[in-house]
Amino acid sequence: MSRTTRVAILAVALAVSAFADGGDPVFSPAYFWMWNGWLDADALCAQLEDMHAHGLRNVCIHPFPKGFRTWFPTEMEPDYLTDGYLDVFAKVVRRAGELGMHAYLYDEGGWPSGGACGRVADSSPEGAFDPREIVLGKDGTLEVLRRPYPKGRAKFPSIIERGTTRRFIDLTHEAYAKRLGGALGTTVRIAFTDEPDIPRGRPGRSLAWTADFAEEFARRKGYDIRPRVPALIADAAQTNAALAQARIDFMDVRADLYVERYLAPLRDWCRAHGMMSGGHLNNEDTPEGALNLGHGNLLRSLRAMDVPGVDVIWRQLFPADGDKPARVNPFPRYAASAMHQNGGRFALSESGGIFGDSFSPAQMKWLVDYQMVRGINLFVFAYFAQSNAKSWMTLFEPHAGPVAPYWDCAPHFFRYIERTSHFLSQGKPGAETVVLFDADAFAAGRIEAAEAAQAHYAVARALDEMNCDYEFAEPRDFAEAKITSDGTFKIGAMNYRAVVVPVGKRLSPAAQEKLAKFERTGGIVVRGTTVEKVPRTLRVSGDGARSIRVLKRNDGSCRIWFVMNEDMSDRPVEIAFPDNGDVARYDPERDAFEKAGAGGKVRRTFKGGESAVYVTGEAPAAREPSRFEGRMVTLDAGWTLRALVSYEVGSTDFEVKRCAGEAKPVALGDWRHVLGDAFSGKALYRVEFDSEADGEALLDLGEVKWCASVRLNGVDAGARFFGPFRWPVTLKKGKNVLEVTVANLLANQLGVDAIRDRILRDFQPNGTYERHQRPFDKLNHESGLFGPVRLLLR
Repeated sequence: MSRTTRVAILAVALAVSAFADGGDPVFSPAYFWMWNGWLDADALCAQLEDMHAHGLRNVCIHPFPKGFRTWFPTEMEPDYLTDGYLDVFAKVVRRAGELGMHAYLYDEGGWPSGGACGRVADSSPEGAFDPREIVLGKDGTLEVLRRPYPKGRAKFPSIIERGTTRRFIDLTHEAYAKRLGGALGTTVRIAFTDEPDIPRGRPGRSLAWTADFAEEFARRKGYDIRPRVPALIADAAQTNAALAQARIDFMDVRADLYVERYLAPLRDWCRAHGMMSGGHLNNEDTPEGALNLGHGNLLRSLRAMDVPGVDVIWRQLFPADGDKPARVNPFPRYAASAMHQNGGRFALSESGGIFGDSFSPAQMKWLVDYQMVRGINLFVFAYFAQSNAKSWMTLFEPHAGPVAPYWDCAPHFFRYIERTSHFLSQGKPGAETVVLFDADAFAAGRIEAAEAAQAHYAVARALDEMNCDYEFAEPRDFAEAKITSDGTFKIGAMNYRAVVVPVGKRLSPAAQEKLAKFERTGGIVVRGTTVEKVPRTLRVSGDGARSIRVLKRNDGSCRIWFVMNEDMSDRPVEIAFPDNGDVARYDPERDAFEKAGAGGKVRRTFKGGESAVYVTGEAPAAREPSRFEGRMVTLDAGWTLRALVSYEVGSTDFEVKRCAGEAKPVALGDWRHVLGDAFSGKALYRVEFDSEADGEALLDLGEVKWCASVRLNGVDAGARFFGPFRWPVTLKKGKNVLEVTVANLLANQLGVDAIRDRILRDFQPNGTYERHQRPFDKLNHESGLFGPVRLLLR
């Protein structure tokens, strides 16, 4: 995109204005801002100002050095962690502070975190930080070997070797600290570590090892693991039950080393600099794969972060779409559970990576709500690239920023997230049920892990459908739990009144005794997957009750509830809150309360994917909801359509072009028969109508694909990123002119095979995500104002 085009788009962005609430920017979503070109501080600050103008008050700078991976082409200069790079970084952070924004400190050049883009390994004394594995030699003896580094990517050391993390911190965090100074702990409050992996073994060939693993294992477990190593290597299928305890012990020691030698030092450094450690691990959605993954004991690792997080990539979570069922998984609760048990306030999600450019605004909101109702309250989205040229037109999707047709409507979304996340962080978590996260079973072997996983997901699904707010804890947490004088099962800062043990056959005697003591004091312990004895967080009745998800917060004499319809179909329900007084609904768009019910009850039909925040107990003063109960006028004729701006794949980059051409008469519906299948951009619908009198009305656009802004009689009514597409408007007597600008998705361009094939042919290499993103970009091509468009009069 040319500099002239960028300046023009920025001017438009400044005109739409930012939503500046003046609250804590930490709750504003951020984008991965992928630095992949020449790092010109002025140009980067202009991009930062564009984000700010669109309502973002947070950013996560994600450097892409040339040495990261050869299949991700990048032209980033100056190089990572050089003086030139750090100078630009400091200038951009300073500008963020001037704008009142926050910036995450992403701690790696690419990912996984821990290697400083190869610099840790290159500075290793005699290979001390190299990954090791233990193998069975030709003569039958055990040998510890250094594993060779793969070609084409930055060398990644073993982050559980002694001294590795100290070197990583010296090269990375200390370098930033020298340049950022007082920005640490103010503008820069959270460090983001990304997928830091423990070295993995090779099934049937080796086990991952460290230089001192045998000694550490013996010290911690009281026996020598080495005589069992040949059998553990040979049992590649992980089916030998006699080896289960050895596998569990092996994984337990690795998990502790991960915390002690990587996560805890990062946390200590952050706290010493007035910051919080955060980020996410890898494959959080598949705890049953622990033996073959690099996250140690998942919950234990998350507890070692101040801001634990998860990653939602390639549509692991996704709403139902037509005949395709929703993709659901409880894993956001793992990070939220760790946060709550730590007594923390924040849990984050890296969301939307490799979702394709067909990822619609309604689906984005569903993904956010799905995670917020499970306790996530900070979001880092994918992707805002410094440059989208060449391979980057299809390398990482979805695209955000000026190359996304919906960008000028996005402030509505950002404001919703910031206000809702902030509101739901008040008080203390209200979950009263904890479920055993059976880390020992996940580590025992393939058969036992599969059995535990089946029970794990069955319990999560059952509790969700019972409208329960619940959390997870690992076996060690159960053994160390305290039974309080008022009969709760206390883990960290949380007090639970019900415990669910889906399988738990490997719970330690200490954990079993804690459960028995809890039962003796009247606590509820459910063993197995039948969970009807668990107390419901909220009483929801009606045909749609099983689709409703609930989060509870206790804030003094108030209770805060986040309620979501997870289904994409409308669900009529009645909600009976435990407080019998008035019920207020918090409206994040207006930052205000309105009356929602009385006598502790709310009757409502939740639209597909719709959510609401309620307050009960000593509820705040709330206004009556606005009611438009007069005549309804349908605007179904006289519409014209004119293309305004097209977003096209040019010879080397996206091109944003103003469109020429006259308005054409159209019927409401899919605009592709007028503008073409491959049109990505914005188009203007216009209609004139008469009003009998001046007065207030509610404009309802009905169905929009995919977002819209409205002007009535030359007055901006605002933009909406997601539905319902309704605006309060003021009519004038006589002729009125309604203009609706609709934006669709970049998928209409990138879903054309000929266009995509040309990008892949002309610009090599082109990453590894094409097999995911190409089919995604075939979806959601329908575009336009579908209606019915109605005016509801008072």
